Amino acid sequence: MLHDAKPVVINLSEPGTVDITPWADRVHLIDADYLGPCELLVVGIVAAPAAVLVRPNRYIAWVGDGADTGLRDALATWFGGPSVSLCR
Repeated sequence: MLHDAKPVVINLSEPGTVDITPWADRVHLIDADYLGPCELLVVGIVAAPAAVLVRPNRYIAWVGDGADTGLRDALATWFGGPSVSLCR
């Protein structure tokens, strides 16, 4: 997913629940399934997130809990402001 050095939003909840349209020219959106918990080295076992924003260097830039709260801010911080369409 990161071969072309573009960031990726991995949506692990229902398809269509994450909207990155204003960043679609710079960020991939992947709808995926993951069943089961995640094990983090320091924290231990946690529930799988609803969505994750992965930077091209494979670091996690944002983790969602079912809402996209903070996603637009993270996208703007790491990958610039939203693209503005001149066509309406």
